[in-house]
Amino acid sequence: QGPKGDQGDTGPAGTFSGVLTSPNQAYQLTVADSGIEMAGPQGIVRITAAGVELASPGAKITVDVARINIESDVQVIVRSGASVDIEAAAITSIEGSGILDLKGAVILANGNVIGGP
Repeated sequence: QGPKGDQGDTGPAGTFSGVLTSPNQAYQLTVADSGIEMAGPQGIVRITAAGVELASPGAKITVDVARINIESDVQVIVRSGASVDIEAAAITSIEGSGILDLKGAVILANGNVIGGP
């Protein structure tokens, strides 16, 4: 074996497109010009030019330039150790096809007390 030669020029940046699959075949990472997708048995994450989608059986969250959409066939829980604020520059609606149950130590509508314990 001869002496080690000089280091060569830096090559072009590498590119990857295609699918990487986990050894057990349960998970995949797909990279394409149309976007990136991570998939597993209980969910999928897609990033495309249109936005981001996070989905699992029975639920989906999509984020694009126009809106954030949360869809669910199961219970949705928003929980905070502090306060929760919902604000809109236009109409704000809360709608249920069944009972709408508001609970609080004091319930205000436009600053006026409308209920309490």
